[in-house]
Order: sequence, then C-alpha cells, then structure tokens
Amino acid sequence: MLEKLPLASWPVLAGLALVVLVASRLWNRGPSAPGPFLARFTDLWLAYRQTRGVFQVENVELHKKYGKIVRLGPNYYSIDDPAAVKIIFGHGTQYQKSEWYEIWNTRPDVDRTNMFALRDIKQHASTRRHYASVYAMSSLVSYEPYVNNCIDIFTNRLRMCAKSGDSIDLSKWFQYYAFDVIGEITYSKRFGFLEKGTDVFGLIKTIGGVLDWGHAAGFFAPLVALTRFLAARNNSEGIGKLAAFTVERIEECRKESINGYDDPERQAVTQPDFASKLLAQSEAAQRGEKSLGDITPAQLVKGACVGNVFAGSDTTSISLNATFYNIIKNPRVQAKLRAELDGAHARGALSDPPSFAETQALSYLQAVLKEALRVHPAVGLCLWRTVPAGGATLAGQYFPAGTNVGVNCWVAHRNREVWGEDADEFRPERWLESSEERLKAMNAMYMPFGLGSRTCIGKNISLLEISKVIPHLVRKFDTTLIEPLSKLPELPSKCVWFVGIKDFRVNVKPRAE
Repeated sequence: MLEKLPLASWPVLAGLALVVLVASRLWNRGPSAPGPFLARFTDLWLAYRQTRGVFQVENVELHKKYGKIVRLGPNYYSIDDPAAVKIIFGHGTQYQKSEWYEIWNTRPDVDRTNMFALRDIKQHASTRRHYASVYAMSSLVSYEPYVNNCIDIFTNRLRMCAKSGDSIDLSKWFQYYAFDVIGEITYSKRFGFLEKGTDVFGLIKTIGGVLDWGHAAGFFAPLVALTRFLAARNNSEGIGKLAAFTVERIEECRKESINGYDDPERQAVTQPDFASKLLAQSEAAQRGEKSLGDITPAQLVKGACVGNVFAGSDTTSISLNATFYNIIKNPRVQAKLRAELDGAHARGALSDPPSFAETQALSYLQAVLKEALRVHPAVGLCLWRTVPAGGATLAGQYFPAGTNVGVNCWVAHRNREVWGEDADEFRPERWLESSEERLKAMNAMYMPFGLGSRTCIGKNISLLEISKVIPHLVRKFDTTLIEPLSKLPELPSKCVWFVGIKDFRVNVKPRAE
C-alpha cells in the first residue's frame, strides 16, 4: 500500500526533511550528547539509516565509538547502561512509549488502539489484564496438540526435501511453521503455509510492506497522519488488508461456534482457541456481564488476533532461524545438545515431538535457546520511551521531561560490562557457569521480548513454539549449510524493526537413530 506511493520515495521526503531541519534548528530541546553530526538537526538521519537494513549492527558500532549515550536525533538518544535500563523499563516505570509508536495505530479514534501502539501506561495495564488469562503459559500448553500437528507437517516436508536432494531455504519454512501455529492457536485452523509451501493470502508480503514503511515514517507526524488516513480507506493492501483478513477469520469463528464445523479436523478440537475465548468475553460484555473498561467488545477480539498474526509470526520465525543456525554452525554445541536430547529420549523423558514441560527440564537446551535469542533478538531498533515529568539522570546525563530515550536489544545484549569480553560469541555455557550475581545482572539486561510491564504479551506463544520444534529437528535431521553460507560470519538479514533472516539455505537428511 504505502510503499507504492510517490511519497514513499526518499527524493520526495527530502522536502519534508528540509522543513524538519529548519524546525529542529529553531527549537532543539534535547541535551547535548555525542553522536553523528546530522543527527543533532533532523530525524531524517535516523530514519534514513534505519532504511539501510543493518541498524542493529550500526547501533552497536555507534556505542563503541561514542560511549554509553549516543544522540540519534534532535530528541532521540540511544542508551547502553544497565542501571538506565532498569530505570526506563522496570516495573512501575513512568516512561511511556514515545510518539514513534503512533505509526502502528491506524484507528481513527487514537485513544483506542492495539496493545503495541498503546502509549498510556494506565490504559495499557487495564487493557492487558483482559488478555492475561488467554496468554498465560498454563493456558497455552493446552494448545500443544495443535503445535504438534504443525511439527508433523513440517517434518514431512523436510523429509520430502531430503528425498529430492534439493537444498531448501529454512528461513521460509520456519516462517510457514510459525504462521500455521498461530493460525491453529488463534482460530483452530492452519492458514495452509506448510501444506502449500507458499505465502498464503500474501500475509508475509503484506506485513513486510507495513514494516518497511512504518519503521522509518514513524518519526514524522505528517506521515503518521497519512498512514492512518489511507489505512482506514484501503482494505486491499498494507495494514488495512491485515485488519480485513482478521475480521473475516473472526466472523468464520463466530459462525462455526453457532453452526458447528464442516472440517473433520476441527470437529475433533476440544480446546477453545484464542478467538473463541475472546468472543465469549466480548459477548459477556455486550450482555452487561463483564466490564471491558476503555476498549470495545469488537476491539477486544480483533486486537489480539491482529497482534498474534502481525507480531507473533515474524518474531518467532526469526528466533527459530537464529537458534537453529547457531546450533548447526557450532558442531560442539550441536553435539552436546544432541547428547542431552538423546539421553533424555532414551530415559523416556523426551517424547516425539517433545512436550513443553519435558523441554524445561533440559538445562543445556534452555541455555542454547536463551543464548540464541541473546545474540540475535528479533527486534533490532531502539525501544523508545519518553522521559516523564521532572526529568531524569541516566548514565550520568540529565534528560529533561519529554526527551525520547531508548535501548536497542542488540546493544544491551553486547554490553561487555554484563556479558564479558566474549559478548559477541554464541556460548550457551555462560548461562550454566555464571555466578548467581552475574546471572542476575544478565537477566536484568536480557530483553528479547522487552522488559517490565511492556514485555511482549505473546512471549509464551513464541517460547512454546521454539521449545518444541528445535529439539525435534536437532534429533531428527542432519542439517548442513550450503556454500558459501558456511563461510560467512552470520546469515544475511534485514532490519526493519524485526531483524529478519533470509536465504538460510541448507541440505537436510534424516538422522540415523
């Protein structure tokens, strides 16, 4: 949608940049701090650097050059300091999300938005409470049979590829798996990515286009307004298409709850899915039996379903790619992990596929999963927050109220003060060998799903998917990187908020058991 507009071209945006530059020179409220020269005057510098697709790496290098505080815009500061992280993101914080998040709110009524774009702290807490039960791990583990269905189809697909002898792009198949699991959990129905081996409904392309536009346009209020205007009037592209797709799926669920299911596979479903649970809450609210506070019954259902598809699928597939890549790239790690998995299976302590509870008892597996999300967190841009009334001193620098400060997970996860001199290395043992004091410091700086009250509400869905499929694939297949990927320091990726891995081409063959 928006990526096709003439306004989306950088030559046209240059005019807007000139206006912003002049305004920034006239009124620059941010305190002095080191950083790139142009960043002092205009947000266009940061927006442009983000469009290059490697900002997760560039942000790390900027901190190596300038120190704990780096000025990225007239009123945007990236911070790399453990004490500051606790202040900004800790429970009870008054640092609300910055205006950059407005780009993800496409509703005409800006006070009623999705959980991700909701900036008001009290309103966010109130809204989150309505979703707490359906996202709780105790609720999600009941969906394991649905995840197992997707693992079985995924496994069969890999066996077919192995039989043909062709290499495959695992980055696509992990994304297909993540989307279909979300379909199962949200609607008790796979979207069909795994069966068809393609981008069903164009969802991947649609979400990619939205991210390509939004992560840079969010710094400019006129473009935020334009985005909201167009999204409300176009259901064939961009976020409007995703919203329309969600409404159709919800209506299907509503009709099926009344008329029953035609699909035999769905007739066997006994556990209510996300949509069904939220529809029940919505109907209770409409009858006056339940209060939803600031959100409407329709928004309750739509908000979670859109969020599951938009955010849950990409973040999980990225984490799956990063985890599996780091395992097969490090033979020592793979051998040690396989020994743990094979031993557990031989003792009858690991099913096929594994249950979530079984995987929690495998210490080396948990260390591998945690370390993979440390070296390659799904989000590669700063998590922006606004300094509250009264101002604050962070990393030794005073910031007045209204200043935007942020922490990039990639920066936080490479802080040598916390992680040691080998912070850039994939070494799962750090989670098993560190002292209690060091582990506490590591966990305080560990933020692949965010921190504090704004921790990603879908975290448990992602962990459920990852914890089950990774050990299954490691046990069942011998996987090797094709040339020249095996010689690269890391896989190709592109950062547009999410740091998506691409072209993860491998050869697979069933492992002898």
